[in-house]
Amino acid sequence: MGTMSTTSYQRFLWTVGRRIQSFRKSRGLSQEQLAERLDMDRVSIGYIEQGRRSPKLSTLYAIAGVLGIHVYDIFIGAEPDGTDGTEHVPKRMRGADHSGIQQDQWNLQARRSLLAAESLGTDKERGIQPESR
Repeated sequence: MGTMSTTSYQRFLWTVGRRIQSFRKSRGLSQEQLAERLDMDRVSIGYIEQGRRSPKLSTLYAIAGVLGIHVYDIFIGAEPDGTDGTEHVPKRMRGADHSGIQQDQWNLQARRSLLAAESLGTDKERGIQPESR
C-alpha cells in the first residue's frame, strides 16, 4: 500500500478545513463564537479552517457536536449548504432504496481513511504543525 504524500495530506487538511468553515458559516457562527463553545482560541480555529493545523479526532468530534453534524459530514456526507450531494444522481435513481449501498460505501470510505491515516506517520514527520490547546 502506498502512502499519502505531504502535498496530498495538506490538500486533505485544506478540504477538511473548508468544510468546517462552510458548516460554521451556514450556522451563522463566527470563528470567535465557535472557539468559545469549544474552549479554544480563535487563531486555532482559523488555522484548522485554513488547513494549517491537523486537528485531533476529539477536536473534530467537538466541532461536529457544536455544529450539529456527524463527524463524518466533515469528511463526506451532507453538504454544508444542506443538500445531500445527490444533485448529480440521475432522477430515476434518487427514489430507489440505496441504504445498503450507502452503508457499504461509508464502511469502505471509513476503512480507506483509517488505512491512509495509519500509513501517514506522525505530523512531525509530515511537517504539519500539531493543534495546540
